[in-house]
Amino acid sequence: MTTYSLNELTNRMNGKSVTLGWDAVVFMNRAKVNSLLEQQYITRFNRDSFLKRIFGAPSMVPDDSEYLEMSGLILSHPRLSFEKASLRNSRATATMDIVSGTVSYVRKGSGQVPGAILYSYVVSVNQGYTLTMDIDLTASRGTVNEQGRVIVDIGDGYNCRCNLVNEDRAQETLGNFFKSLFLEQKPEDRIYELGMLDLRDVDLLAPRSFLIRTMATDEGKNRASDDYGEGAVVVFVRTKGNPNEGGDPNELAVDYLIPNDRHPTTGKALYSGSLILASRVVFDWYVREAIERQIGGNLRLRASDSNHLARKLSAVAGGFDLPGFEIVLGEDLTSKTTLRNHGPLSFNLADPDPDKALQVFSNDENNLEVALQGGRLLPMHYRHWVWLIEDQNRYWDAIATATVKLTFAPVFSSQLNYVTFESDAESIVRFNGDWDPEEFLVKFSDRFKIFERLDAHLRPSFLDILKVFRSLDLPGLNVLAISNLLFPERNALQLTEARLPGDLLMVGHIDPKETTFTLDPLLPVIKAGDKQTFEIRQLSYRHSNVQWSVRSVDGSRALGVISNNGEYEAPDVHLLDGSAIRNVVTATYTDPDTGKEVTASALVVVVLTSVVVTPSMSLIPMSDRRDVRLKATSLGAGPFRWTPRSNVGSLQVNGAEAVYTPPSSDLLDGTLKAVLIDVEDTSTGEKTVATVLLRQGNFALNMSPTLHPGLRPNGTALLSPPSPHRPEQFTWEVVAGEGSINGQTGLFTAPSTITQPYSVVKISHSDEFFDHFGYSIIHLSEHARQSQWHALDTFDFEVSTYPPTVYANGLQQAKVTVRVQPAGDGELSESEIESIKLVSAEQKIPLPEVGEDGVPEGNKWYYTESENIYERYPHPTLSQDDPPKRPKGMVVKEFFVQCHKVEDLRVAAMLRSDNYETFYSNPGSEGDADRKVINLHAVEPPEAGTSGGVLLTFGDKGPTRVDGDEDDEKDLTTLDYYYLKLLINQRQVPIKKIQFVGNSSMVKWESDTMLEDIHSITGYAIADDLNDKGKIILHTDEILKRRLLGQLNAPEETVRDEIPAGEVLFSLQRREYWRYDGYAKSDFDKALNVIVFDKYGNRHSVIIGFDGTNRNKLAIVGQS
Repeated sequence: MTTYSLNELTNRMNGKSVTLGWDAVVFMNRAKVNSLLEQQYITRFNRDSFLKRIFGAPSMVPDDSEYLEMSGLILSHPRLSFEKASLRNSRATATMDIVSGTVSYVRKGSGQVPGAILYSYVVSVNQGYTLTMDIDLTASRGTVNEQGRVIVDIGDGYNCRCNLVNEDRAQETLGNFFKSLFLEQKPEDRIYELGMLDLRDVDLLAPRSFLIRTMATDEGKNRASDDYGEGAVVVFVRTKGNPNEGGDPNELAVDYLIPNDRHPTTGKALYSGSLILASRVVFDWYVREAIERQIGGNLRLRASDSNHLARKLSAVAGGFDLPGFEIVLGEDLTSKTTLRNHGPLSFNLADPDPDKALQVFSNDENNLEVALQGGRLLPMHYRHWVWLIEDQNRYWDAIATATVKLTFAPVFSSQLNYVTFESDAESIVRFNGDWDPEEFLVKFSDRFKIFERLDAHLRPSFLDILKVFRSLDLPGLNVLAISNLLFPERNALQLTEARLPGDLLMVGHIDPKETTFTLDPLLPVIKAGDKQTFEIRQLSYRHSNVQWSVRSVDGSRALGVISNNGEYEAPDVHLLDGSAIRNVVTATYTDPDTGKEVTASALVVVVLTSVVVTPSMSLIPMSDRRDVRLKATSLGAGPFRWTPRSNVGSLQVNGAEAVYTPPSSDLLDGTLKAVLIDVEDTSTGEKTVATVLLRQGNFALNMSPTLHPGLRPNGTALLSPPSPHRPEQFTWEVVAGEGSINGQTGLFTAPSTITQPYSVVKISHSDEFFDHFGYSIIHLSEHARQSQWHALDTFDFEVSTYPPTVYANGLQQAKVTVRVQPAGDGELSESEIESIKLVSAEQKIPLPEVGEDGVPEGNKWYYTESENIYERYPHPTLSQDDPPKRPKGMVVKEFFVQCHKVEDLRVAAMLRSDNYETFYSNPGSEGDADRKVINLHAVEPPEAGTSGGVLLTFGDKGPTRVDGDEDDEKDLTTLDYYYLKLLINQRQVPIKKIQFVGNSSMVKWESDTMLEDIHSITGYAIADDLNDKGKIILHTDEILKRRLLGQLNAPEETVRDEIPAGEVLFSLQRREYWRYDGYAKSDFDKALNVIVFDKYGNRHSVIIGFDGTNRNKLAIVGQS
């Protein structure tokens, strides 16, 4: 879609309505969408709701003979682009950068093919490795509070691809592996929000429904353009004032409505978002009523009827009566000459000729114009009477011409997103009267005096009528309800320019509000030991007002420090666990106006080295020679220096890339030759090494592991020959790199000082006819992850009298405790403890993580590591199990399992060591009796309704009058408390919490008449819901409270009495002096739909309303 400047855009919109029948359209461009995603990504690290480092070894080919071993991958936030976008759908492309980790492509060994590592490399932020997926932005409406959300769920991505591998099918396979990882996350970790609409608001412009679409600019679809992927999220909104939704947009239905203007000096875009309010909304809902009321004269304006043309209001009725007159031109006893009106005089605002009627429209200057032109006819009668002679009569129409041209320019007031219409000083209000258009009166000698007398009778009346136009004042439009709908993380669409070419076009920026701030940079990548200074944006406070802190995400050792002026220093290299770690930097200040604490955070990725080469290790079989293309990237500026350590083969260098060509002659049979190439960023002096392994001969013996992912100095790794052979049957030697091998045990020991990145251990065996070879590659690094143990003494579950049991309601939890103890004196690392998961006992499929809202209905077992508010399943015993006795050094990890389907499940535990080995609690046939597997048991929740023994009641005593006379007729202002109880099989069960489907309050007037002001309002309270003064909060629906601003006798905000444990209080306050509000009635004069959660998490529904038409009492009108 072509982009336009603000002037070009308003010219294209002139005389049209472009909202397709929707009330409003909101645009937000790619840069700001991604800024919102970026901010949410960082915020999640402060609440431990983020994607952990990724480990895995997914198969890359259908027969599982090749796999990609990934270690410690870190993904960035998703970035949206719109190259595939169309107004017919809400598709966008989501891209997540892979910023660190290590990757090895491995071929498994078999009887015919030896195992081998084909290539390996360290991932860095500048290499361009990404995970991409197509994704549909969706509208998610909460079933409880009717808030509509525009969301991006990376678990719903499709066409997933990852370019860590080269072959197309393998990229798709790897992309789907990542998708499966996302689906294991709890929803709040994988779902990003672009905004929320409160669909219950009662304002005229409050959203009622919406349609999400995406669109690309012309340049956004052009791969050769710097703006490839540019586009916008487009939301079409229906508001409360409209009973019907608009049309479904097609590809060419709407222009790209964010202007492309840039700042003349900085070149930055002036606008990142826009809000278009339909011409129909502006004129029909706001302007028409105001003009009819202020002008008066029973004016009635009729709107043009089109959703595609700009609205025009034309007068179809209305006018002003004028006083009659009679002018005596001459008189004596026998004659009289008069000039008077012939019938009633009026000045009509409507006219059969539409061009002459009063009109309201948007003019060519993009302003609102009120116009009136053309003459109005006034019937005149000349009469000359002479006694005994026939009267002389002459009739004609005088012409009264009023010229009105009022222009009002839309401008933004100091109030956020409030549009006012300011009158132009050049507005015209003129009057002219042609009392003798037929020149009948010109024959009179005193004609000028006649004209003066006519003018003196008629002109003042017209001028008096026209005064109303000089004082015309149009209402402002508070578009905050719509302009605020899309932006999380305390952002708002801050509108700065308004034009009225037809629709009301408002443009501006999506930015944090004045009371918030952000840090710059938000996502820096720096080398271990380096420094980064953070700047504060959108905040005028000095650094001395801000408190800085830093915390580690990936283990407690790797923690940087930050100074009082925002200078961060990364941890030293020796503290890093793996190739990269993450720290969260947070700035905090206290807002002096509100007293509230405000924070902003940035995420720092600290990498082991600033220079990497891809691949860092690659294999060339000499029987199938091929070139290897190497590529260097750096956090520095370059250029790179490439230096081979030997003259084996040749190297062609081209800047950051080089091509290695193996020698043309064969090596000795059974040879493994490591060719090392040093790569240096000459701007920083940082170096790395690329290794090319030349293999000559048939290496058919499969060793395990084929590749060891990392040993530190003096670290050890146990290498195994092909089963069932023993190590002493083979000849062992280190043929490349450094380190030593024990030929009797296969134990490799890394050197005390590492100078080469890889060592190669070769085994050989000679028989009567052939020599047989095999090899293993060991990666050496000062900072490799490495376990302190080689085996586990204990890996099982703690068991109790009863199996873990829950009601299958998705919320109740059962605790599952895993025990782990390594053999010997070794200890589990933080990352190893973190890696412990629950898996299905047979298929070894990890249980997904449950979110805050519990397990979705119909889904099986999920887990979390956080205990929720609900009590455990009531087993039929009062005795408590003895506390478990745990040996010294044993590690326990607690899980809490939940389900929403009556189905049992056998689970085992899984652990991934820092040596990248996977352990299961049940590697063999161990079962429940050996504590290796535990059975999770689900029970059907209590059946709803009285047939199931469930009853919700206000009790036998009825309400308690807290304030006011007991007689409703004597007192119109009273306060009653009702206490909701839950009975199951005639025994009271405590209520833990409640949720409302829709409104949380009701209102009812004594009568539905416009002058009625006597009414009743309800509220609710829960015992443990306290304010900062320790008082129980009495809640009134927030939307309803907005309508009550400025009213006398506001609803009480705290409870006067104690609330019995396990019950919920509903208040009924009878009030006066709130005039009947039709909008409030339409939404709040309806029963409350309440979901009650008992102490076990079981759901029960109850409908609470007024007792019929009686606003003085509450009643339970339904339950299920």
